[in-house]
Amino acid sequence: MALLPRGVLVYSGPGASPACVASTVRAIASHAATDIPVQPVTPAQLEGTRWEQGTLCLVMPGGRDRPYVEHLGGAVASRIRRFVRDGGSYIGICAGAYFASAHCEFEKGTDLEVDEPRELGLFPGKAVGSTYGRFDYNSERGAFAARVRFRGAEERLPPAAAPPPPLEDQLKTRCYIEGGPAFELEFEEGVDVTGVDVRALAWYDDDDDAFEGGTGRRGALAALRCNAGNGAVVLCGPHPEMNLQWAYGDDPDPVDPDDLERSADLASQLRAHQPGGSELVRSLLASARIPLQSHTVLSYGALLSEASAKGTFPSLRNFRLVRVPGFQRVVAHPHIGLIGRGLIDPSFTKALGTLSAEPCASHLRAGSSAEGASAQVHAQAARGGADGIVCAAFEVDMTDQEMQAFAERESEYVLARVPFRPLSLEE
Repeated sequence: MALLPRGVLVYSGPGASPACVASTVRAIASHAATDIPVQPVTPAQLEGTRWEQGTLCLVMPGGRDRPYVEHLGGAVASRIRRFVRDGGSYIGICAGAYFASAHCEFEKGTDLEVDEPRELGLFPGKAVGSTYGRFDYNSERGAFAARVRFRGAEERLPPAAAPPPPLEDQLKTRCYIEGGPAFELEFEEGVDVTGVDVRALAWYDDDDDAFEGGTGRRGALAALRCNAGNGAVVLCGPHPEMNLQWAYGDDPDPVDPDDLERSADLASQLRAHQPGGSELVRSLLASARIPLQSHTVLSYGALLSEASAKGTFPSLRNFRLVRVPGFQRVVAHPHIGLIGRGLIDPSFTKALGTLSAEPCASHLRAGSSAEGASAQVHAQAARGGADGIVCAAFEVDMTDQEMQAFAERESEYVLARVPFRPLSLEE
């Protein structure tokens, strides 16, 4: 009997914001490999079922930290710690990050003050907020579009906080935040940090005056990854997963109904930066060891060079050469785009042809449609016929939607699914 793939559980019990749960489930399902189930889980299930056996990652979404402590303390907290130390993953966003830190410091000096250790303690440092402004439980007046910079690959954070890497090495986006923390490597007395490896994943990047009334500063740590035993812990202060339509439906400006102008501006910023938020989500999931949706790309031209391929797909994996049977290279149509950008001058040269690939005519029946040609090539490959052409093959982490956007951007070409095989030793 085939084993089902291990899945991702998203906490949906007391303290969890329904909007955050909805966005978190959708974001993970949109980016994780399609065979990984994503489903909500309650305190009763975490306490009364053997959820660890079928779980790859437990996610604590945004909401309120205090109810998490109340309903997930004691035996449940011990099981979560053991699950992670035995090799599982934990993602905590906003309240889920406060809950997983060794110390929670929130709205210090106000009526909402929380300044106390946390039992779960997967990250041995402190989560400190609100990073921006003052939090209000009864409205979203404390919501902001936080400017965040991040890298697709993990960046090691030394034991003492250090300046972020150069700006040119990082991606930027804006994320929803309301009450979320920054993280400090200030360890609780008596906490054993032997072997703990903390890596920075993202930093807050607004000017200092944007944090007025909050605890944040430019360059403060916005997201991190650390190990806990054999497991991975990923914590994030802002909400890169927050998609306003997923969270609130078709309401155009749901963030702060008491201030419609501010609300419209905030919603506009968040929607404009949704692609960057998606990229940060993918970085968080990869850091939590969750396999991502990916596609194998075959290239027959300039991208035969790995360095050139990385210019188009910086995070490609498993670059190698393969053979695609039943196809041939053809120097065919003029590249109108190169002419339009002034890279080729038709008055100076008539060498306007660009490289294309097409099914070998000698192997196709007369009158074949494009679909029929593709089917013949597949059948031919199954029989081992047609030498075909050598191509570069590599994997890229892209959702189906992102691949569709890529196809639309490369509209001069037809993207086709074709068979390929590894090169033999003789080749």
